[in-house]
Amino acid sequence: MASSLLNCCKASAAAASSSLPISRLRFPHKHSFSPEFLKIRRPSASPPPSPLVSPSPPSPLQLPTFSSKELLDHLVKKEDLSEEEAEASLELLLANGSEALISAFLVLLRAKGETFEEIVGLARAMVKRGLVVEGLGNGAVDIVGTGGDGANTVNISTGAAILAAACGAKVAKQGNRSSSSSCGSADVLEALGVNIELEPEGVKKCMDEAGICFMMSPYYHPAMKIVAPVRRKLKIKTIFNFLGAMLNPARVPFALVGVYDQTVVSKMAKALQRYGMKRALVVHSEGLDELSPLGPGVILEITPEKIEEIHYDPLKFGIRRCNLKDLQGGGPEYNADILRRVLSGERGPVADAFVSSLLTSLRTTMKCDCLYHGIILPHTRDMERVCVFMQILNAGGALMASGHVATLGEGVDVARSMHASGNALSTLSTWINVSNRPT
Repeated sequence: MASSLLNCCKASAAAASSSLPISRLRFPHKHSFSPEFLKIRRPSASPPPSPLVSPSPPSPLQLPTFSSKELLDHLVKKEDLSEEEAEASLELLLANGSEALISAFLVLLRAKGETFEEIVGLARAMVKRGLVVEGLGNGAVDIVGTGGDGANTVNISTGAAILAAACGAKVAKQGNRSSSSSCGSADVLEALGVNIELEPEGVKKCMDEAGICFMMSPYYHPAMKIVAPVRRKLKIKTIFNFLGAMLNPARVPFALVGVYDQTVVSKMAKALQRYGMKRALVVHSEGLDELSPLGPGVILEITPEKIEEIHYDPLKFGIRRCNLKDLQGGGPEYNADILRRVLSGERGPVADAFVSSLLTSLRTTMKCDCLYHGIILPHTRDMERVCVFMQILNAGGALMASGHVATLGEGVDVARSMHASGNALSTLSTWINVSNRPT
């Protein structure tokens, strides 16, 4: 079956072969980028620099050139691409525009196994073609998952983002409509009443007045529109599942990144480090791309200097087990109703998930001595309460990542008191009002 799939991909590639100059796959010299932010505009030559990337001056970049046939022959042999080759590959795919070629490329990468260099290279190519929003990224944090876990859970990261913003973090969230579940972050925010199709100026107003903003990925990354139809037809996980954390238009320095598969946690961590993330947490829990009360999980803490592995178990800080059924969501209106109730101060397992993310993000910047500290919340199988636990866990991770509090104990107190106060719902209301205000 694998052989026939590869042969099919080669045939597709031949049909879609590009007329671009042909040469052997080769690397130019390594490159770096300036740390200065770009204004709100389309970048021209090099990817929008991040405040996270080494502040060495940019060097001219000459990408390798090759035909689509050469590219896919390379992948059929299961040979890895360099960062520069991966970047040039996406340029080739987008210039060609052939669904057959894009499909063959994505399937062959998946069959071979994507490397962290390939993830970074494709991210840089996407960033070249994207829009940049200046002024949001300094100190801001994103809570984002790779998707692809197929669990169809309530929108945990979205609720956690709102709770983290209520706690005082600057949250610059990007997202899209659903690709692997019934309801994506854009879907549930739209159901809640947030205007998800804002221009950069509207996004900045939301950040200034509500402490949280949302950027719709296809708007800021038009190349997504070329690839999206192919991804929908393939119905498999592809390398694009990994790119989201590196494509935030605000160029955030901090992130809580959920990964659907424990075997790719390390790969994602290396990609974020190579890309230049100042501090990030890559998390996985029992098959979910976020922190959860389902059972023990793993966190990789990334800084420019090192990657540190942390194992955690919610039981150690008083959060009892739940099962996947307790976390399952539905369509946008159903999930929006759950989030409203959770943000109003409901207690339980979903709130626990909020706390975990909040605390984890605190650790990433403040170097706390321990990961968790005494969260005791009542156990229940009630759906809304499970969501409360879950969102508190993930909001905690976001605060850890951003360094909003100095100690983990302080972070726990902030998360618990903010959730109990119900003020997170006020943050949501402010966000809704600002996002819908005429500009």
